Amino acid sequence: MRAARVHRFGSIGDVTVDNVPEPVPLPDQVLVRVVSAALNPIDYKVALTGHRGARTLPLTLGFDAVGTVEATGPDVSSVSVGDRVCLMTDIMEPGTAADLVLAREHNLAKVPAEVPDPIAAGLPLAGLTALQAWSLAGIEEGQSVLVHGGVGGVGHLAVQLAKLSGATVYATSSRRNLDLLDDLGVDHPIDYQATPPVRFVGSVDVVLDTQGGAVAAATLRAMKPGTTLVSIVGFQPEEDEVRADVRIERMLVEPRAAELDTLVGLVADHRLRVIIHDTTPLERFVDALQALHAGHTAGKRIIAVA
Repeated sequence: MRAARVHRFGSIGDVTVDNVPEPVPLPDQVLVRVVSAALNPIDYKVALTGHRGARTLPLTLGFDAVGTVEATGPDVSSVSVGDRVCLMTDIMEPGTAADLVLAREHNLAKVPAEVPDPIAAGLPLAGLTALQAWSLAGIEEGQSVLVHGGVGGVGHLAVQLAKLSGATVYATSSRRNLDLLDDLGVDHPIDYQATPPVRFVGSVDVVLDTQGGAVAAATLRAMKPGTTLVSIVGFQPEEDEVRADVRIERMLVEPRAAELDTLVGLVADHRLRVIIHDTTPLERFVDALQALHAGHTAGKRIIAVA
């Protein structure tokens, strides 16, 4: 089978699509034949640095996908051969940029036929990140939130989930994507190139940080007392930037089958949209990953595998 693999860390261009042996599921594993996979920033972070701990090389990239169950171990009870599923792998066990991938039941949700393959592939990691971020923040109806990068993979789902929670939503993007923010239901689209986003930070109860660095630091300085900043990129303020009156939460997304099932239901009911930036065949995986790393992606980049 084919798999997009990292043989050494340091360069996206060194990722290769190899022929490798087909995996065999353990008793608690599910073997899924991948139709479409999705790219996330963690893919290029792994290719460049390994990201978040020791990883054994070579490794196959890709953290979410849609496909059909090909085989199951004897301990698996929630899915059967032939079921159509989407999945997010464990963070330390990627592998969806391949013809076949192994997963466990907590990684999977069944997908109804009316949800297209690219949509189902693009949903798991980004959708779960957004859902878990808002859960961690405890957002409630009537609150206001700010999403940095409101048209990004996580951002465009986060703004929609916040609206479904009854929040007033501020979100940033470049000027060319302001119409998309408006289409997604954002109450206050912000052109970060023309207006400093910190001008609006004092008006919100929760900030979703998707960028870290100077953007997160400036945001933290401008936040009003009693508010919450949730960072999905591990933002750690410097000693002189720490504020006792602002709650900072750093999160790492986890695959959770029940939450993924909820997200699939929202998509099937047309209450949540997954925006697809483009679709690239597996053979051109490196091109797609380099494009994601270059920035300016609206929504999700999808890898066509089957």
